[in-house]
Amino acid sequence: MQASKLFIAAAALALSASAFAQAAPNSGEGYQADLSFQSSRSRDDVKAELAAARRNGQVFSGDNYPAAPIASGPAKTRAQVQAEFVQAKALGQLRHED
Repeated sequence: MQASKLFIAAAALALSASAFAQAAPNSGEGYQADLSFQSSRSRDDVKAELAAARRNGQVFSGDNYPAAPIASGPAKTRAQVQAEFVQAKALGQLRHED
């Protein structure tokens, strides 16, 4: 009984491993690189450009991402916002939840 359970477990493991091995990298699934691409710059040019961008603070990684831009538009005064609140309250457009 114990041997048959071990055999079944080994067979299941072998089947699951073979399922992962069947997906070839160029099988038409997933990302495929464009092998016909020819760069106009050398590797040294690209590395120099990256170094310059890092020095200028243009490359962000990890937690160094810049803050999200704040939407700008016509600003309202405190009095305008309070007047909108009073109007919405009078029209019953505000929801009060406990």
